[in-house]
Amino acid sequence: MKETKTYWISKFCLTRGIYPVQAETTSTDKLIAVSPREKYLKPHWHDTKQEAYEQALKIISLKRKSLARQIKKLDELESEFINGTNTED
Repeated sequence: MKETKTYWISKFCLTRGIYPVQAETTSTDKLIAVSPREKYLKPHWHDTKQEAYEQALKIISLKRKSLARQIKKLDELESEFINGTNTED
């Protein structure tokens, strides 16, 4: 019989937050099964809430960097439009 225990999910931490689930362990240590249709791979599940928080902080940092790049591109486009350098006529 498979063991069921509490795991912490960080996959959707930016939208749904971090939340606990009851899941079965699988034959591999990288996959947990909440239900036949809901499964999670590492690094999206954690044994402790603290591990989930640490992963969420990494995700937040990556998201900030991504947003900074997007803002830089938008600023460059805005500057081109204001200066009229992005016209084809």
